[in-house]
Amino acid sequence: DRDRDRDRDRDRDRHRNRRHEDHHRDRDRNRDSYRERKDRARDQSSERDGESQGAEKQPATGAAQEGPTAVPDFSFTAAQVAERLVEVFSTKSKLRSSQLLECFHAEEFVVISAEDDQDILAEGKEELDLHCRKVQPWKAEAAKRIYLESDKDDDPTFALDFYCGGLSPGFGSDGLMTMSPEKRSIWVLYRVNKNQINKVWVGLDSEGIAKNADVDDETAYASSAFMTALDFAVRPGGLTGSSIQKHYNNYAKIEVWG
Repeated sequence: DRDRDRDRDRDRDRHRNRRHEDHHRDRDRNRDSYRERKDRARDQSSERDGESQGAEKQPATGAAQEGPTAVPDFSFTAAQVAERLVEVFSTKSKLRSSQLLECFHAEEFVVISAEDDQDILAEGKEELDLHCRKVQPWKAEAAKRIYLESDKDDDPTFALDFYCGGLSPGFGSDGLMTMSPEKRSIWVLYRVNKNQINKVWVGLDSEGIAKNADVDDETAYASSAFMTALDFAVRPGGLTGSSIQKHYNNYAKIEVWG
């Protein structure tokens, strides 16, 4: 009996360690992929600038030339952009303001209350610019995340993040939080199109999804927060494909060993 108990404990520990490694690997993969694609985009931009300068000296041939308005051949998902936002928000870098702005499409930027989708909490380039320049840094971290995408390439992607009180990256139930974080747990739905966040919905986490470390995917998908977010995601300008895929990550379940 003791040997069986010891074997069960060893198997349970091995399973926990594997789950711990998988969660970290997923999060690191998102961050690394974002950085790699960002570097590649910067390199391609430099190449296009060089080609553009060369084109000024040579007459154009029959083939269409790649210009500064060309569509990039890479795409960041909402999960990657949301993770990048959290990462940049938590730093004190001198480049923090500009890096925060890079996460958003300033001209289309809008923050909407999930309680009343007619209630616009923040909007426009001017308000976003001011927020990114003035917002104080504090630790930001998602406890749970549900990623949504469709089978249609042109559709935006969505990330539904659940934040414990004090850990949201500058969003609160009243809009943009500049001097101090939202003290209550909230959920934030990000819509990402062409690699940038252009629309945000914010709601109170009244079901306690963020704080509850034991929330599994079935519980998360059955929550009113997810149902509300899904309704927003399939409205005009959202997911229009014939099928929708959802992916759940419980970061609160990660256990630290050693």
